[in-house]
Amino acid sequence: MTTRCQSPTCNRPLRDEKSVRRGFGPVCWGRANPTAAPAHATPDHPVDPNQIPLPLETHVTKMLFEIDGKPTPIDDCSWLLYSPCGCMSGISTVRDGALTEDDAWADFEPNAEQRKRDKAAGLRVTIGLRSEVRNLATDCPHTPKWGVENTPVPDGHQWAQTVHTPRGRRKHLVPDVGVENYAERRYDSGNTAALCGSEGWSWGTAWHELDAPECLACARKAKTVQEGQNQ
Repeated sequence: MTTRCQSPTCNRPLRDEKSVRRGFGPVCWGRANPTAAPAHATPDHPVDPNQIPLPLETHVTKMLFEIDGKPTPIDDCSWLLYSPCGCMSGISTVRDGALTEDDAWADFEPNAEQRKRDKAAGLRVTIGLRSEVRNLATDCPHTPKWGVENTPVPDGHQWAQTVHTPRGRRKHLVPDVGVENYAERRYDSGNTAALCGSEGWSWGTAWHELDAPECLACARKAKTVQEGQNQ
C-alpha cells in the first residue's frame, strides 16, 4: 500500500511498510522524534532509498565572483556602468537573472540597438564591489559630459516619435509645428516631415516615446546643419 507522509510540510509518498505503518518517512520521523534513528546515512542506519529527499536537505552553494583576484560573495558584488570619460554612471545588483555581463547590459539598457550603440561609443560594464556605489557620479565634470557628444538639435526642431508605432521604431528630429499639431489635435493639419524625410502626424514627446534610439539619418542631417551654421 502507498500512502503519504502525515507531516503538513511534506505530504510525500511513502513506499515502504515501516514508513506507511508509522505515517512518516525517515526524514520527517527523525525531525518529529529527535531521539529516533537519524534520517541521514550512518554505518548503522542507511538512508531509506524509497524516501524522496526534502527540499530543505538540498545543499546550496554560495556563488562567488572573482574581483581583483579575490573570491567575493555575490551579496557583496554589483554591476558597474562606466561612461567613456571614466565616470561611473550606473550601478545594478548581481542576482538571479543578472549573473553575466550581457544580463547586466540588458538591465542598464533594455533596447538592443541602443545597447549596441552604447558599447560602440565606449560605455562598459564590469563587476565590482557593492561598496563602490560611493563613486557613482551625480554629475560629470568632463567635456563633453559623460564622454559622449550629444546630437545637435537645429533651431525649431525637437526629438519626437510617432505615437502607437511598433516596437523598434526611432525618434526623429521634427519641426516644432509637427509636435504642436498633434498636441493640439489639429486633425486637418496633415503630416509633418522629420529631417530624414519620414512623415507622420502623431509626433509625441512623452518620456516613453523619447526612450528610443535616435534616427541616424536625422542625426547626420542635424550635424550637417550645425556645420553650415558654424561656417
